[in-house]
This record gives sequence, C-alpha cells and structure tokens, in this order.
Amino acid sequence: MEKVLDFKSKSAALFVKLGKAQQDKLLSQLNSKIEDILAVLMQKQITELNSISSSASDVSEINALLAEFKHDYRRVMEFDTVQSTLNTLQTKKTEIVSQLLPNLTAAIAKTKSQQETSGLYQRFVTDLVPDSPIRNQLEVKIEQQRQFLLNEEARLAQENSLLKQQERLAYLAIEGKDEGEMRLNTENMYYAEFFDYLYRGHI
Repeated sequence: MEKVLDFKSKSAALFVKLGKAQQDKLLSQLNSKIEDILAVLMQKQITELNSISSSASDVSEINALLAEFKHDYRRVMEFDTVQSTLNTLQTKKTEIVSQLLPNLTAAIAKTKSQQETSGLYQRFVTDLVPDSPIRNQLEVKIEQQRQFLLNEEARLAQENSLLKQQERLAYLAIEGKDEGEMRLNTENMYYAEFFDYLYRGHI
C-alpha cells in the first residue's frame, strides 16, 4: 500500500505533462490498485474487530483499534471502503458504550474538574456514531456537568471573596483603623502571614 501511495505522490509532478485523458487513465489505474489492496486490508480489520465483544467491560481495546486504524490509513481516508470500515468500528464502540451507559452516567456526575469531564469525553464519546442517540445523550450529560462545575467554581470564588471581606471587617473592628489603599501582596510567599503582620505594624 505504501509503495503505491508513494508512487502516486511522486508521479504527481509528471501528471501535468500528460494530457487530460492520460491523467484520468493513470489516476484511475492507481486508484483501482489501491482499492484492490484496501479490500484485502479492510477485511483483516473487520476480522480483528469481530474478536472484540460488544459487552466488553471497557473501551480500551476498541479505542486502541480505532487509533491504530486512523494512523495506518490516514493517507487513504477518502476511499469509500476505508470510510465504511471506520463506520463499522464506530458502530462497535457505540454498542460497547451502550452497555456501559449506567456506570458512565454515574461517573460523569462524580467528576470534580473540567479535566475529568474532558477525559471522559475523549475516552467514551469520541468516535461514537455521529448523531447517534447515545452520543447525543452523553454530550448533553457532560455539558451539564461542565456547567455545574463552572457554577461551583464561581460560587466558591464568591464565598472566598466574602470570607476575605469578613476577615477585613473583623480586623478593622479590632484595630479600629484602616491601613489605607495600599496592600501588601503576600500570595505564594513563604511566611506570608509573618510579613503581613509586619506590614500592618505588628512589630
């Protein structure tokens, strides 16, 4: 396969020296040869795919097969036989994920960060059949969890800001004075509290 593809690529510069009819004939011959080779290779891919159970306990095996397929046939993805095999692989993954749906839904709800939700998306949603009900359902669930986490982050930031304001009011109630508009930024400093006390005049 690689030899035929390399020949086709290297011959591209020579095609312009041929007439239109000759170009079409040569390209047709090359593509026909590629399709003959792909017919054999795709049958091997289907045989390998059939060894994976639709009730697999996870998606690791089908994900590895999909990644390898996309890498090996990246130069011939436009051929119908390759697209057809890719669709078959995606269908198999969709069947496997369907079996895992209850646990997967629970796992999405338990994520604590955007990174976790993105990881679940990459592992379980990528390469599902486009516009399939299960893909749409999982995309909605993951987006809802992402929004929930964003809202939680905003809420925690607001609570933290309010806490700092309360601490400042408590300080003013004790000290009876404000240190003015200037502030000492002790964020990420060693002994931050010590330097803050010095700045406030607690010698």
